[in-house]
Amino acid sequence: MVFDCRVSGVSGDMLVSALVDAGADERAVAEEISRACMALPWCSEASVEFPVVERRGISARMMKLKLVEEPMEVEAKRFLEELEKALEQAELSEKARKLVRRTAGLLVDAEVEVHGGEAKLHELGSADTVADLVGFAKALEELDFLEAESYVTSVLVGGGVVQTGHGEVPVPAPATLEILRRTGIPFIIREGLGELATPTGVALLAGVEAKECSMATVLKVASVGYGAGRKDLEDRANVLRVMLGEPQGLVEELVVLRTNVDDVTGEVLGYTLERLMEEGAEDAFITPVLGKKGRPAYLVEVTCQSSRAEKLLKLLVKELGTLGVRVCRCERFRVPRSVEEHVV
Repeated sequence: MVFDCRVSGVSGDMLVSALVDAGADERAVAEEISRACMALPWCSEASVEFPVVERRGISARMMKLKLVEEPMEVEAKRFLEELEKALEQAELSEKARKLVRRTAGLLVDAEVEVHGGEAKLHELGSADTVADLVGFAKALEELDFLEAESYVTSVLVGGGVVQTGHGEVPVPAPATLEILRRTGIPFIIREGLGELATPTGVALLAGVEAKECSMATVLKVASVGYGAGRKDLEDRANVLRVMLGEPQGLVEELVVLRTNVDDVTGEVLGYTLERLMEEGAEDAFITPVLGKKGRPAYLVEVTCQSSRAEKLLKLLVKELGTLGVRVCRCERFRVPRSVEEHVV
């Protein structure tokens, strides 16, 4: 499953709409969204449709949500409590419920980090957010993709400023940026486009643990779905694309960090290797080499996602005292793999 967010960013409703367009049962998704929203004490009416619209010549589905709710600021703790009550009434599998809880936790943690422990949710506390979380999980459940490997391209977040319940803030909005920072999802800022990535959208990508994929080859594509944003942009098709299928292999861009050291003990090298893997390296190893003037030395090589390169580079400098690290970009063909548990 690949989420293509390079052209028009990502939002919760675009993700749900794209999955419906890709084949998720429209009626089942709509009924689950309505049921969840109506379970909230501040929402008295909720209905949703997924009409076909056109965005710059591309046919897509758009999530049209009609809500009657009392405008209010919701404390983060209460939001999670009411969401849990709504999930108790939902017709969702336990795996789908876990996805909703995980995503909601990411959103709340980001808000608390940005605004402090007494954070109150404005836009994120509305039934609209619950609709996105539940609709996304239900759509994946209907498609039988809840446990599928997920990949995401770089996300175009837009640029400029946006008006929020906390006043005018720069794009990406603070909560959006915090989630991007925590999860390492790659993103691009481009001035003049406004807000193209919402906190809920990036949280949903993080909720399915979407891995960075700058180049993807998905063979045997089962379906492609397009989810339309609410605005009809002048210079681009405001759609998010999702590709569903069985990946036969993925070509992804990686960074290789290399440095030579000849004055470090084995204990320090072993510790550094452990720290590199703990901090998100894809692979790390040490090779004995013959250095200048015939001195024994070591080549330390680290492979990582580009989003983690700076952090791991600094770790190499700090732990090994090296004065230089070579940075090389490469592509890796990754054969799909899975872990299965067998009870004997």
